[in-house]
Amino acid sequence: MERMRSHEWAILTTPLVGFLLLFLGFPALVNLIYSVSEVRFETLRSPTLSGFGNYWAVLTDGVFWRSGWFSLRFGVITAVAECLIGLFLAIFLAPLFKKRSWLIALIMLPLMVAPAMIGLMYRLVLHEFVGPIPFYLYQWFKLTPAFLDVGTAFWTLTVVETLQWTPFAFLLFHMAYQAIPEDVRDAALIDGATPWQILTRIELPASFDSSMDSGCSTTFTPLPAAEPAVPRCHSQSMCMKRSSNRGQSARR
Repeated sequence: MERMRSHEWAILTTPLVGFLLLFLGFPALVNLIYSVSEVRFETLRSPTLSGFGNYWAVLTDGVFWRSGWFSLRFGVITAVAECLIGLFLAIFLAPLFKKRSWLIALIMLPLMVAPAMIGLMYRLVLHEFVGPIPFYLYQWFKLTPAFLDVGTAFWTLTVVETLQWTPFAFLLFHMAYQAIPEDVRDAALIDGATPWQILTRIELPASFDSSMDSGCSTTFTPLPAAEPAVPRCHSQSMCMKRSSNRGQSARR
């Protein structure tokens, strides 16, 4: 019986292991080889090994450390904001979702749109000349904010990233909150626990695993949006990041 179970385990996991090796292991191995090689577009298939000079060049480059600090700060701020907002929505709107579960679909809508479309949409909406938000801010309050300017690009990108990925954190917290048995809450109420005690001593500890998953996911997910700038901007987020780096360099 044990041998049959081991064979079943091997049969069931072999496709997953093969998939991971093919689509994750192979690119990782290629990147490691490229990292110690002189690689150009013409020599992608036959790179020339050059040792660890690439690592030394990166580690001694001030632009790399400024970009790394930008990415780390961006990831941490967005992760904290997404987790707090997602936790608030999952807990305090739980009675509403229990009566009208279709509202969850509305909250998940930003996550269903491709990031490239989200970036393009916000670029048009926040554009200082043709965007509707700057237009109405000027019409109603006589304000002329430049959301994509050097000094504000970082916070604009942070807000956009938070709005898009908060539904993901909310979904994790919502599922964890719904998994808590109602009997536990009822027993706590019978014993005289206050709503705050139920929240801090039962619901939040029970959602700790989801909090860790959400924190890790939301921290590392936005990092590609803030990756180091390249000679040409290939996405709106990278253009924002490049503008922010230029602003920081100019202030120095």
